[in-house]
Amino acid sequence: MTTAQSVADGWFGTGVLIAAFIILASVVGALLVFVIGQWNNPAIRKVVIEHLQAAVGLPVAGVFAFLLVALFRTTEGRIQFEVVGLKFDGAAGPIIMWILCFLAITVSIRLLWR
Repeated sequence: MTTAQSVADGWFGTGVLIAAFIILASVVGALLVFVIGQWNNPAIRKVVIEHLQAAVGLPVAGVFAFLLVALFRTTEGRIQFEVVGLKFDGAAGPIIMWILCFLAITVSIRLLWR
């Protein structure tokens, strides 16, 4: 194990997890405050009721996908994988993992919405 890996496993990894949780809690809290504060506004209420999966689900899905990628990266180290002959390593690994997580969550929201 190199020094860089031990730093990532130590305080830096814990800091990333704490930051990810704070971001997730802040987004969810801000959405709740906005919806509760503007619930008497008929236009806001209509948008929230008719388009709940887009107005609330997609932002939360994006933050949750980030949380999953950050958690995976800090517990398992660098993300690297190969798909159909394409090798994703370095910065591309977490970006592709975020896209895949986000797409999986949004497709799940879409499928379960009915």
